[in-house]
Amino acid sequence: MEATSDSSYGYIGGCRFSQLTYICIVTRLDFSNETVSNPGNNLPTSRAYLGATSNSSYGYFGGGFSPPYINTISRLEFVNGTVSNPGNNLPATRGFLEATSSNSYGYYAGGRNPTKSDIFRLDFSNETVSDTGNLPSVRSSFAASSSNSYGYFGGGFTPAVIDTITRLDFPNETVSNPGNNLPSARYALAALSGGASVSRANGYGTYGYTIGGWGPPAICNITRQDFSSNTFSDVGTIPLSLYGNDRSAYNNEYGYFGGGYASPARRSRIYRLDFSNESVRTLSNTLPEITDGISQTSTTEVGYFGGGYSYQFSPPVPATWHSKICKLDFSSESVSTLPASGRLSAQKGGSSAARTPQYAFFAGGSNLVGPAQFSKIDRMDFSTEVNSTYTNMGRVRVDHTSIENNIHGYFWGGSGPPNTNDADKFQFSNGTITNLPGIVGSNPYYYSQNSQTDSYYGYFIGGGWQPYPFAGSFGETLVRRLDFSSDTVALLPPYIPGKAGKSASMSNKY
Repeated sequence: MEATSDSSYGYIGGCRFSQLTYICIVTRLDFSNETVSNPGNNLPTSRAYLGATSNSSYGYFGGGFSPPYINTISRLEFVNGTVSNPGNNLPATRGFLEATSSNSYGYYAGGRNPTKSDIFRLDFSNETVSDTGNLPSVRSSFAASSSNSYGYFGGGFTPAVIDTITRLDFPNETVSNPGNNLPSARYALAALSGGASVSRANGYGTYGYTIGGWGPPAICNITRQDFSSNTFSDVGTIPLSLYGNDRSAYNNEYGYFGGGYASPARRSRIYRLDFSNESVRTLSNTLPEITDGISQTSTTEVGYFGGGYSYQFSPPVPATWHSKICKLDFSSESVSTLPASGRLSAQKGGSSAARTPQYAFFAGGSNLVGPAQFSKIDRMDFSTEVNSTYTNMGRVRVDHTSIENNIHGYFWGGSGPPNTNDADKFQFSNGTITNLPGIVGSNPYYYSQNSQTDSYYGYFIGGGWQPYPFAGSFGETLVRRLDFSSDTVALLPPYIPGKAGKSASMSNKY
């Protein structure tokens, strides 16, 4: 059989359990509680000796033996568990193959019919498949693993049993044998990967970052959370004491945060945090408006900055509220503004955004010019960049925060009216809203927190409960952890080193 996974579940598909019996069952392992079930969404055909790979949205089961050998690629949609054959298959029938993946491509390598060395590449963006190279020799019945930069194929049958580890360099797709092999020859083995050096490639965050914020006073600290130990440490600073952000746009290499307030004015600058060395760079390109209270989200290729407001007290500048969504291209770090079809449904700031690989959901916010406050959820389709009103939260939320796993988004806290400490749990597949009362704690309400996730938990950091003008209770050091498997919340020790509200935040995973 073969297995793939997202950050919530492992999926084991296909099997041969007697000489002539092959099955199509897909069995699911729930990582949160380690229970195993057969949800009933199976492969379209029975098969064994297949290969599996995945991105953040789908698992792909390719090839196999049914009999005969086949070239079918079956797609498992993680958000709802459905399985289909999208129609783009391997160029040749193949079994006993193995697969691995980078952020952009899946690679099916080797296999038997008879024994081959081909490497077939699946482009996750359009699901096309092409022949992209070869292993150094023919090979079958081996195992595959990966890091951020490389795929590794270990052991196998050539037809001699071997100990060789072969490396696929993801950026240039070259293949080599680096020389450090398995301690003994073997085949029909399995592999997995883990550890801090590779966890970002596999969908698990190792660190979260809280950047800037309002204590008071405004701060410029970069605080790192180690998810493995729930410890916090200051690892650097940003150029200005900046606040007025919530979550940030990021992929697996960099985090981007823009706009906000740095005394005595609001800003349009965009900053980039390099996850590899935790250094900060100020981009040459800026947001089109000087603005605060922006909601930020991203795909792996681009970041989006939505809404916000511009005004200042001294010298006085009239308030302007925005519905525009600006796009930052991560590859070129150029900035553009989406056309009118990509605007939010209202001019507003203080929103928050949750996302799936297909959509961004911009929720809540306010427009003090109106005046108006919102419970609306707007949905933007990443593929078309068209934005439309989708549904409503259970109540008005302003200056709240949000977090997501693969199945649900959570819109947390915020001012209202009414001002409460609840959360709205949002099901991505059908838009259903479930209220989670009193999830934040005993305070009357909690707002202007930041949030980050390691895929198993959501973390809500800082914020406060006293309304404007902000006092000492606004900037808090508290850290609350949401367990996605049970929707329960724990108050974690230790706290963050300094008070923080309206901070930028991100995890070092997409």
